[in-house]
Amino acid sequence: MVKKSVRALKLILVMSVMVGCIGNLSADVGGDSLNEVADSSGVVYPVTWRSSFGLPRYLEDPVELKSSSQLRSLINAKWYASYFAAVPGQENAELSSCGDYFSLQQNGLESIPYFEMSALRGLLLNCLSLEALLEASPSEESHLHDVALTETFIEKLPVQVALIVSSSELKRIAADPSKKTWDSVVKLQSTKPGSNGNRTYYDDSGGEQLLSIVAQGDFNQDGIEDMILASFDSLLGGSYEDQRHFLITKYSKDGGFTLLKEYLF
Repeated sequence: MVKKSVRALKLILVMSVMVGCIGNLSADVGGDSLNEVADSSGVVYPVTWRSSFGLPRYLEDPVELKSSSQLRSLINAKWYASYFAAVPGQENAELSSCGDYFSLQQNGLESIPYFEMSALRGLLLNCLSLEALLEASPSEESHLHDVALTETFIEKLPVQVALIVSSSELKRIAADPSKKTWDSVVKLQSTKPGSNGNRTYYDDSGGEQLLSIVAQGDFNQDGIEDMILASFDSLLGGSYEDQRHFLITKYSKDGGFTLLKEYLF
């Protein structure tokens, strides 16, 4: 009975990691310059992370992440609970840290039992964000530095961010060059701001997307600031739940958002 209670508590806490719901706005952004880089005006845009990067809080020994010098220690820091996963082409593995996951070098993991997949997915996406932060540099140029999740922010995001559950619909959208932005495939109905800078967006197909900015920095080494954006997806009145992380940038002040990659495992 005790084991079942601990397991249930673990699932609740890891779900909190996924939506970034714990933390306060005053402590929402952290980070520092990883090296001395400045543009011609002397401006440096440092690598930063927000409360949506929940990994430091969900360790066996939680840490308060204040400096980039602490990031590497998170690789092998033990989660407060372990997961078992089926690994394609390999024996089942026990995962209790990001280091365990990185050592597998394998996509397509599934939790055992499968109903814990949503919680495991949240942790692994945080691990991928950690990996990105470790490789990031301060930016020489930024068109995202003051970005905020406004009421209409989602509308001009890349079409891949839209919540599309049907595989046939995804193929149809991918084949249509006119479908480039979120609002070219769904329409915004309403929004609800969160308490720590995130925001929930509701579309006309019943989709519900809680967006949060996980981190900002130069993640692809081109000198321009990018951001890792998390979307916690669900359908109104349904049981569907998922989480996705995207690397997004802007190349000019008035230009659109560009998708650099979706984080997959």
